[in-house]
Amino acid sequence: MRAALYARVSTRDKGQEVDNQLIELRRFCVAQGWLIV
Repeated sequence: MRAALYARVSTRDKGQEVDNQLIELRRFCVAQGWLIV
């Protein structure tokens, strides 16, 4: 399976920085065995 990552900036929720989102997305894809494209 191939996956594209999407992260966005929220002006209200400061805990969801783009870098933090990408880390979690990459971890999830690795755990699923998906290729990030």
